[in-house]
Amino acid sequence: MLRVFIGIMLLSSCTSLPSRSQQPLIDITMNEANNAYQFCRDDEVGEWKCPKPTPKTLWAKEDRGDLDHVISLAIEQALGEKSSSKNKVVVEFFFGSAKIYPESEQYLKNKMSEIKDKKVVIKGFTDNIGSHERNKEIAHLRANKIKSLLISEGMKAEHIMVESYPLCCYLNDNSTEEKRKRNRRVEIEEFQEKGVLK
Repeated sequence: MLRVFIGIMLLSSCTSLPSRSQQPLIDITMNEANNAYQFCRDDEVGEWKCPKPTPKTLWAKEDRGDLDHVISLAIEQALGEKSSSKNKVVVEFFFGSAKIYPESEQYLKNKMSEIKDKKVVIKGFTDNIGSHERNKEIAHLRANKIKSLLISEGMKAEHIMVESYPLCCYLNDNSTEEKRKRNRRVEIEEFQEKGVLK
């Protein structure tokens, strides 16, 4: 008897649901929009109209929020722990390349005598323009460009470690070309960590 009663209650609750005929749908599909999949309909003129998200909206992935910024801060903290040196040699580069600004190249030559006999870490950085993969490549090329210059000036290759940090650790906020120029850089620091460089 209880089963019959539960069955009747379930059937009666279904009658309280809105009628499907209230929304004349010609076609339903799932389109990706703003990292979410939404049900969309095609109206009489053939245009796609997407309703507001509903409980049935399927989300493709969670909103990362400010995750990239958190990762950036973690990298900066790790960099700070590895090397406590405040005396950095900073070399700036043209956009999208490993070409050094002439004034930065002259600055590096002037600093060469200070760093020539030390163990150093060379860190390549980029601005925020372009894909992560492209910036990874550029940051690596910049760091290796400086490594080649140091070796050509007589520095031992085994005293140089190269690291690259694309889309990370900005000196400025990238809002203007001048600020982005400051972020397109290589930093040379004396290596402070105990142990042998690889």
